[in-house]
Amino acid sequence: MIRGHYWGPEEIVVFVNSVLKQGDPLAKLSPMKTAEGKATASFTAKVPVLKGHLNYTTDVGSWQNRKWQTVEAKIVEDSVAAKLPRQRPLVYYLDVVDRRGAMVSTEHAELP
Repeated sequence: MIRGHYWGPEEIVVFVNSVLKQGDPLAKLSPMKTAEGKATASFTAKVPVLKGHLNYTTDVGSWQNRKWQTVEAKIVEDSVAAKLPRQRPLVYYLDVVDRRGAMVSTEHAELP
């Protein structure tokens, strides 16, 4: 508890510390690009990025009721990339996780 508030996700604590205590900030991802069946994004990070993921759903309907799937993405230097599944429709986004366990993600994209 901090002043009566529970600081849950690690990302909130990391963000607050980066602003108020000049701690290392969260990684920053570029806008995601999709080409030739692959999603990619570059990133900058002061804390080493350890892994990345492609998160996607082929379900339709309300967002709350869709089943999301997560697969590993490749980290190569300062970029994250993953091959897209063939199923359509498809909603997807990439994320990266740093050494602290803090995760950031791109905006989602949709393919009909």
